[in-house]
Amino acid sequence: MSLLRQVALIWLIMPAFASDPALIASLSGHVTGATRQGKRAAVSRLDWLSAGTILQTDAKSRVTVLWSNGRRFELGPAARATIEPTGPSNLTGPVHELEPLPPIPKPAPLEIGTETVAVTRFRSGAKIGALCPGQGMAALAGAVKLSFRNVSGADAYQIVMEDEDGDRLLDERTASTEISSPALQPGSHYSWRVRAFGAAGVLAEDWAGFVTLSEEQAKTRQAFADELRKTMEPSTALALLAEVDVESGLVREAIEGFHAALQLEPQDAAIKRNLDRAQSALDGK
Repeated sequence: MSLLRQVALIWLIMPAFASDPALIASLSGHVTGATRQGKRAAVSRLDWLSAGTILQTDAKSRVTVLWSNGRRFELGPAARATIEPTGPSNLTGPVHELEPLPPIPKPAPLEIGTETVAVTRFRSGAKIGALCPGQGMAALAGAVKLSFRNVSGADAYQIVMEDEDGDRLLDERTASTEISSPALQPGSHYSWRVRAFGAAGVLAEDWAGFVTLSEEQAKTRQAFADELRKTMEPSTALALLAEVDVESGLVREAIEGFHAALQLEPQDAAIKRNLDRAQSALDGK
């Protein structure tokens, strides 16, 4: 099976905040968002808000909104504000600016020319699925957990990983559906393939290409996470970081963060909803 030469422009993230500049950090009561054309709907915690949305709280409601540049505003009861790219406008009622956070991490696109294990044709015709990191996802530098879906009837899996220069970093056969990679460099592209073997030979296979955050991107994320922990309730900090992670392609970290937040708030519908969305991204749905 020949290697496929690829010169790819890999976007580290295709986030909601590329077009939606604000995120609801906390909410109590009933809050609605409307377009300038007047279409109105209820909003909830962890929703992204597009520019031009008119946010309005009911008489006993309040909401805290976090902008991608780190600015934070709280709207009290019977307040109104229009979401703009860098902050609110057209304020009415009790609207207060809070201490800012570091900007929401926004990794840049990474251009890579690479020899990769990515293959366009599979011998078995069946795909394994649920690879993590999956195609187009991101990971933190260092040892990365590679995981994939169990294949019925498989007794062994062959995992191969290459770096962006086509150098083979991993070539291992295992019975497990999880394996740790060697230490990966920051700001780099990697490809990996897994084949499932059974009595009849290759049962299924799959591949994915992903990127690691650069050192600067990892520091930005860490600064954002540290400030969340200092200024917010633990469950809120965990859920916000998880939501930013899933939009950044750090799907494994997002799922782990949502699970940790749910342990603190097991009945929170917004956390459950966004956990399901992150899990669907992992499953390729």
